[in-house]
Amino acid sequence: MRTSHAPATAPARAFDDLGRLLRAALKPLGRRIEAGLISVSVPAADIDLRPFLPDDAPGFYWSRSSSGATLLGTGIAARIVAGGPDRMDAVSRGFAALKSRWTRLGDPGAPLPAAFLGFAFAPGDTPDREWNGLANMELVVPELLCRFVGDQGWITASATVGEDMDPGTLQRRWIERLEGLAAAQTDCAIPLPTPVELRRVEDGAWNAPLDKALADIREGRLDKVVLTRRVRYSISRPLNCGRVLEALEAGHENCARFAVVRDGFSLVGVSPERLVSLDDGMVAADALAGTAPRGATAALDATLADRLRQDPKALVEHRIVVDQIRGALEPCCGTLLAPQAPDVMSLPTVHHLWSPVGGHLRNGSDLLELARRLHPTPAVGGSPRTAALEWLQQHEADSRGWYTGAFGWLDAAGNGELSVVLRCGIVNGTSVDLFAGAGIVADSRPDQELAETEWKLCTLRGALELG
Repeated sequence: MRTSHAPATAPARAFDDLGRLLRAALKPLGRRIEAGLISVSVPAADIDLRPFLPDDAPGFYWSRSSSGATLLGTGIAARIVAGGPDRMDAVSRGFAALKSRWTRLGDPGAPLPAAFLGFAFAPGDTPDREWNGLANMELVVPELLCRFVGDQGWITASATVGEDMDPGTLQRRWIERLEGLAAAQTDCAIPLPTPVELRRVEDGAWNAPLDKALADIREGRLDKVVLTRRVRYSISRPLNCGRVLEALEAGHENCARFAVVRDGFSLVGVSPERLVSLDDGMVAADALAGTAPRGATAALDATLADRLRQDPKALVEHRIVVDQIRGALEPCCGTLLAPQAPDVMSLPTVHHLWSPVGGHLRNGSDLLELARRLHPTPAVGGSPRTAALEWLQQHEADSRGWYTGAFGWLDAAGNGELSVVLRCGIVNGTSVDLFAGAGIVADSRPDQELAETEWKLCTLRGALELG
């Protein structure tokens, strides 16, 4: 795990050493650089990086503590955007073209350069103004990528250059990015004046779409549909995204923490659900459906977890998700493995039924192709898929934007990991919108489904107070 809760003083000497390594790596190029994308990777194991991003450039963060994997990026060296039903294929083609003119230098032992990738729930959705310019789907190679796997770390500097680019210009640009990152790491040691106060100012529609969903399910038009609740809060002062991410670490070690930051806007959250990962031919996805609250005592907590394991409604909802994931992955994989019965994933505010599904890739698909097959799972859309998505398009009042879409990373070989965008909020100045959802099936009770969304909202609401 590459985060520390001791006072951070981002070692200036270590950053200076990185600057010298970058300059040395560029020397073989001489005075001219071939047009295209260039990346230089240097070792950075001595830097204990916290999730704090500079204010003067777009920023990206993804981390899973249990695996020791952390990626932090700042600036944009290359960006591919797409939307519509062919968005995955369009980004895949764009990334292939990018890789064809990608020069990689520096530490030969460094992992391949990586890009951040995110997309909205609906292919045809244009995220509304609260999402501050995020495209329906975008892939970004950052100018500066800090990547840690266990105790090994690298910094990769990237740029899109023309034939007349001078290596000295690249050096100066990258050193400025390093200095900005070092300053952000130092600033995070400054104590905050007061906790953040949140005040609920707007609650999205819930009862009317829920009643309609139940009626359509009972008439046989759907088996399940997932509704989204969007709640707006005012906050007493601007938030520091890095502090929110640190507050989300405790109790979420098996989850992915993530953030996208730009122009006074932040998307920040923690996801218990892996849409898909690909690592040298090994494919993994999470089936996550069925929820119960945590108990106030250890005995009550264990009772609630046991009840969830045996809850007929939750088990039916969970089986729908497992079956669809298996159906999506079987054409791409050899033998798929999934537990006979789900386990319970216990998070700070909720228990979830959880089944990891995995297998060996057999047809050469990359992460984007796997994501296209899987998204959206019934855990965020519904079942049957087509009927549920048509229902949501007709009856869901607010744009979800990237909520219940996905965010993560992939490298130049097509490996990587995408997490479903859950337990998240979008922050604009002193306003924050939080999102939560619940899967509606035939025997859903409106009061219980509303309570479930409150349990989920508590995850980020508590972290925001510490931001």
